[in-house]
Amino acid sequence: VNAVFLVWGMLKLPKLFPEAWARSPFHVSDGVFKFSLILTLAVTIMQAYMNCVGQPAWVIIANLIMFVVAAAFSAIMLKSGKVTVSQNYELM
Repeated sequence: VNAVFLVWGMLKLPKLFPEAWARSPFHVSDGVFKFSLILTLAVTIMQAYMNCVGQPAWVIIANLIMFVVAAAFSAIMLKSGKVTVSQNYELM
């Protein structure tokens, strides 16, 4: 599930950092970029599905509960003001 969110977030990179993306040695056209990430997303979802196929239902449910608890904890901590998120990236 984490990899799905990571790939989904990568789709936003060219819009978030247009100058850095234009200068990147990995720059490709928007169509190629989106196609490869959508293909990656499909493979990642298939991999997650295949990992769940042989597991007992309680394992899958326990993992989903842990994911929801971790997401809720993160949201609560962000809203509490105890955590500050700052931009930390280097432009090429």
